[in-house]
Amino acid sequence: MIIEQHLVRFVVQNRLPGAPQPLFLSYARSGAGFDLGELEIRNRYWIFKYTLAGRGLLEGRGMSQALIPGTACLIRLPIEEGGYRYLVPETEREPWASLYLEFTPGSGEALFRPFLDRYGPVFSLGAGSPLLRELLALHAARRELGLCYLDGLEAQRLICAIFGALGRVGA
Repeated sequence: MIIEQHLVRFVVQNRLPGAPQPLFLSYARSGAGFDLGELEIRNRYWIFKYTLAGRGLLEGRGMSQALIPGTACLIRLPIEEGGYRYLVPETEREPWASLYLEFTPGSGEALFRPFLDRYGPVFSLGAGSPLLRELLALHAARRELGLCYLDGLEAQRLICAIFGALGRVGA
């Protein structure tokens, strides 16, 4: 079950053709028994998710890995189409707090898939990383309004920051 969630929706103007488009930036706290795999997901989409507190579990493509504070994952949903799912095990007492960036359905496959195939879905990314600080600041500044306008180039700069941070870790 989702205990708390604060969404910031992106409105991207002057989109760059073929580029991944950020859709939501969200802070969420999920309790024991939450399982994204149980939700009906109609579209394929990519998520960048960072664990702030608690513990989640990532499953898919023959693997299962704990998502603990300081870890990030870049995954495609749904699991039925070769993607992943994340959940909070029934045994967890502490809620799983995460910050996640969701991309518009259908965008990002050509860019994200080769990266995922090369490095895998889970990365260690410190709490002091510039990317995490930027995402937390962006969420805090727009949380009340729930809306963030970005130019296409700003949106792509955000994508590049993700790849820059994960590429340094994955290399």
